[in-house]
Amino acid sequence: KVIGATLTQDRNGYPNHAYRFEGGRFIQIPFPSGLTSHSFTFSVIVKINQPPTVSSGFKSVPMLAATHQYHVMEYHFYPNGSRIWATLKVPHGEDTSNEEHDLTQAHTEIRNTQHYHHFVAVADQSNKALKLYVNGEEAHTNLWHGNLASGTGAKQFTIGKLGSNNLNGTIDDVRLYNRALLADEVRELYLFTSAFPPAE
Repeated sequence: KVIGATLTQDRNGYPNHAYRFEGGRFIQIPFPSGLTSHSFTFSVIVKINQPPTVSSGFKSVPMLAATHQYHVMEYHFYPNGSRIWATLKVPHGEDTSNEEHDLTQAHTEIRNTQHYHHFVAVADQSNKALKLYVNGEEAHTNLWHGNLASGTGAKQFTIGKLGSNNLNGTIDDVRLYNRALLADEVRELYLFTSAFPPAE
């Protein structure tokens, strides 16, 4: 379901192959059954059209989010830079010392946010590891202890919005996998999505 997001040209110049988000516009899809019951992978190709101005603290700019704030990929903009964050949550209602109910996070600095970047978050249940990739390369890995939210309470998967935070940017590609992609697969995905010839 597209809520105000508009079709635009993609990173290769093909018309109507990407979506532009601004002014609180977003896309919602039904949450894929069983997607986050075990290992899973989120992939997104995105650029920021207008970075927010931040004088103190930080501003969250979401890209992908399970409703009820289960698992999220988002930018954090600071007065002196920006970082990409992937966050995994504990099951709803489970006691935690973290008031945000975060299980673990992976993040890394990103420059040139107004250029396209390919971000992949891999939640590997077997090794209890969250891996964050940027443009095909592993950027940060963080382990977790405890239980990972299965997402059974989530009814929608939202692109471009989380609560009152909105994306002012363009998303060219979104992929969801119900398994943990291997490093070679992430690299191949980046090369595949980068191989399309530019529009004439």
